[in-house]
Amino acid sequence: MKYKIVDNFLSEELHNNFKEVMTGNKINWFYQKNVSHNHSDDSYYFTHMFFDTIVGRSNYYPIIESLIPLIGAKLLVRVKEICIQIQIKFLNTINT
Repeated sequence: MKYKIVDNFLSEELHNNFKEVMTGNKINWFYQKNVSHNHSDDSYYFTHMFFDTIVGRSNYYPIIESLIPLIGAKLLVRVKEICIQIQIKFLNTINT
């Protein structure tokens, strides 16, 4: 698959609406344990399901719906926002 970068793809209004929803404090986040099978038990992340064919739609689906014509999608199966907190551990490696 070849990707194409399109400058100013979203109108300023749509970008601002999208940003407000994604970074605001009103959206519901759901805790998910274990980022992957390869991570330790203390890994976690948060998700928000905007659309799922089985679960349905969130209250914030309209912001996603406005993007569908722009990307030319013919069918949606799932639209999910994922927030992963990355924990970096530093080791003291000073040689004495």
